Amino acid sequence: MSTELKILEDRANKVSNDELRAMLHMGLESMREFEEAINSSNVKSMLSIRLLSENLPSGQIGLRQLSETLKSVESIQENGIASCIGFEGKRGQIPKDILNRNELIITSTRAGSFIIDLGLKTNQLSIFDRENNIAINVMNDVSDLLEGTIDIPEFVETYSSRTFNSVKQLVSRLNKEKLGIEIQDKLNNSNKLFAKEQIVEINKKFKDTHIEKQENIIVQGKLIKVDLSTQKITLDTQEGIVNVKVNDPEIKSLHLTTNEEYQIKTSVKVVIRRTQHTFTYVTSSVRNIVEI
Repeated sequence: MSTELKILEDRANKVSNDELRAMLHMGLESMREFEEAINSSNVKSMLSIRLLSENLPSGQIGLRQLSETLKSVESIQENGIASCIGFEGKRGQIPKDILNRNELIITSTRAGSFIIDLGLKTNQLSIFDRENNIAINVMNDVSDLLEGTIDIPEFVETYSSRTFNSVKQLVSRLNKEKLGIEIQDKLNNSNKLFAKEQIVEINKKFKDTHIEKQENIIVQGKLIKVDLSTQKITLDTQEGIVNVKVNDPEIKSLHLTTNEEYQIKTSVKVVIRRTQHTFTYVTSSVRNIVEI
C-alpha cells in the first residue's frame, strides 16, 4: 500500500461514525485494488478479437488480413469513443487527447484460429469501472449491430455515422478476406461469433445502406412527452410523431410543458437502405428548444 493510502486509512480509522467509517473503507478498498492493478501490470486486458480463417492453420493469419482488421477495429474504437464523450465532428481529425486516453494495446496473440487480446494502459484507467467500460461498450454494441439486436438507425443515433462507416469498413474487409470474427468481452464474460457466411449477408445489408446528414433543421410541434432516462423529447408535428435526442445534461433541469408548442433546431441523420428512409433527430443544446 502506498504512503498516501496508508495516511487515508489511518484517518478513516479515526472516524467515530460507524456507517461513515465503513463507507470510507469501501472507497479505500477500491483505491487499493486500482493501485495494485497499476503496480502489477502496465496494461489491463479487456477484449479479445478472434479471426476465423479456413485457409490457414490455427494460430496463423495473413499479415494483410491482420493489419487491415486491426485498423478497422481501431477506427471503430476511436470514432465510437469520441461520440460517447461528445466529439461530434463528422470530418477531420479526432482530438489527440481522445486518442491517447483510449488507445487499445495488443497484450498477446494466441492460437484458436487467431486471437488478439486487447487492453487499455493502466494509467488510462479510472478508479470507476463504468468509465473504463466505454471501449468495451462500443464493441458490444458493434456485436449487437452485426447480430441485428440493434438496428442501424439506433446505432447511428447512439454513436455517429462516422462510427457506422467504420463498422461497415470492418465487415467489408472481413468479407473480402473470407474471414469470420468473434468478439469477446472479458469484463462481462460474453462473446458473439459471426461465421464468414454471416459476414457475407451482413456485408450485403451494410453495402445497401448509406447515411446523409442535414444541419439546422427546425422541428415544430406540440410536446407529448419528455423521457429523461433517454434524454428524448417527443413532439406531435404536422408530419407525425418525432423523437428528438437532446445531447445536453441540462435537459434534466429544463422545465417543459406538455401540450405546448415548441420549436427545436436539430441535426438530422437519414439512414437510407434501398427505398427505406429512417430519420433520427438530435439537438446538441437545450438552448435550441424554444416555446412558441
